[in-house]
Amino acid sequence: MDHLPDFLSHHWLLAGCMAVLILLWFVLERLGRGTVFSPQALTQLVNHAEGVIIDIRNAQDFSKGHIAQSINIPFSDLAGRLTQLARYGHRPMIVVCQTGATASSATQMLKQAGHAQVGKLDGGIQRWRQDGLPLIQD
Repeated sequence: MDHLPDFLSHHWLLAGCMAVLILLWFVLERLGRGTVFSPQALTQLVNHAEGVIIDIRNAQDFSKGHIAQSINIPFSDLAGRLTQLARYGHRPMIVVCQTGATASSATQMLKQAGHAQVGKLDGGIQRWRQDGLPLIQD
């Protein structure tokens, strides 16, 4: 660690490029995520703005526990079922997956299909469970 200032002074161009790349990665990661809703914000959106919850987990995981009023469209089927969601076009949509990772791709797909108000549940069902919020089982 004692050599870091010396290294930076001799390789300032390399260090500067690395700093720019790290910053760019954070910016692109933030833009790709889109709107991220906490479990509390999701509840408010559903209750007060007629938000639609789209659970993109597979049917087996969905039946083990899902948020009330959510629609199950597995991610692998989403592209082929976008027309089914057209009737909700004017309403906010919240995409839910297991951890929040796959939901980013689904939100981008929905935005490209013309849905303007799309976001994802921060941390997915895993966070919902950690917060002690209720799930419905089929």
